[in-house]
Amino acid sequence: MYGIYNALYMRDGKKFEKPPLQSYENPEKCEAVEKIAATLEDRLERDFSDKEKFPFHNIEHSRRVATDTRKFLEIIRNVDLYLVSKEDLEYASILGYAHDIMQNAELKEGKMLERHRGYEMFNRKRLAELEKNYGKIILGNEEESARILTNELNKYRDVFDDETKTTLRSAIGATYTEAEFAAVLPKRAMSVTHPDGRRETLNQKYTVSPKFFQPELTPESSLLALALATADIRGTVGAKQDFKEFREDGNNEFLELQQKAIVAEIKAGIERISPERRNEIIKTILGWVKFQVPFAIWQRELFHESIKKNERVAASGKRKEIIAALNAEYRFFDQNIIAARDRYERLEKERILTGEQSELNDEKFSAILREIGIR
Repeated sequence: MYGIYNALYMRDGKKFEKPPLQSYENPEKCEAVEKIAATLEDRLERDFSDKEKFPFHNIEHSRRVATDTRKFLEIIRNVDLYLVSKEDLEYASILGYAHDIMQNAELKEGKMLERHRGYEMFNRKRLAELEKNYGKIILGNEEESARILTNELNKYRDVFDDETKTTLRSAIGATYTEAEFAAVLPKRAMSVTHPDGRRETLNQKYTVSPKFFQPELTPESSLLALALATADIRGTVGAKQDFKEFREDGNNEFLELQQKAIVAEIKAGIERISPERRNEIIKTILGWVKFQVPFAIWQRELFHESIKKNERVAASGKRKEIIAALNAEYRFFDQNIIAARDRYERLEKERILTGEQSELNDEKFSAILREIGIR
């Protein structure tokens, strides 16, 4: 089973194990993966079909991640057949379906949703705080999701060995996202290329922003982990040409986080919202729209770093070709960064979101609510 462990071979004078090229199709394993995928999909349908509660973390998100994970692996396999097995391609479905299958959170009226995040060491750091705040030990959603997948794999003890289960579990752990607040983007990162080849340096107002990164995604991570983590957080901003997909992802995340706060407030009737509160809501929305710009820049930077430093990719004799192929697939970062910037500056220029008006009438207020996806 060389694929899942991404066995290495000769590079830079170092000798690694190189298995013989052969078919790794295993009917029993293929059947088990199909059954697990069906079980997980049924659970997603049951638990995440309510798009008002889960506008972002719904079954469509998990299906997209599964598809993009497989495509990422196929790109590598097409360049270097020894790095990714047919089994790895099949695992993409169960990883995509399982990675967000637990979405525990504190959801209180008038408050932004607070997800229970964490995986292993990053979960342990938060246990005492969580127990103090909520009176019970709470594991992070990434760790709980990994456990759910492991439980499914354990139903087929003669099919999946312990090393396989550990690799798959760690891949889900790689999707855990941490935030570094007030992170500063390097100057070089502020440069973008337009589709026509024109270069531009973005305004410095986007330089300081929260940096969302995946601490469990390391150079030692498996290619399954690299593929899944990339598809999860960078798929729509890097691999999708239509800005609508990245924009809708951002809108849906806002709606999910604000479902018991701003969204609930709006649904109760905009006529009940004072001019002062309308301006506060507009400022919050504007801040979120602006944040999409540096978020996209950080994901571009982290994408390039992750594929260049991954030890499996680095050890391949076709390293340059693999990186070039992945860059070709994830070639829309700059295009989406520019579109996100243009969106924010259009709204800012129209002065709809500035909060400087003493009163926002229903028409203007509703227009910006529609911009973030509140109809």
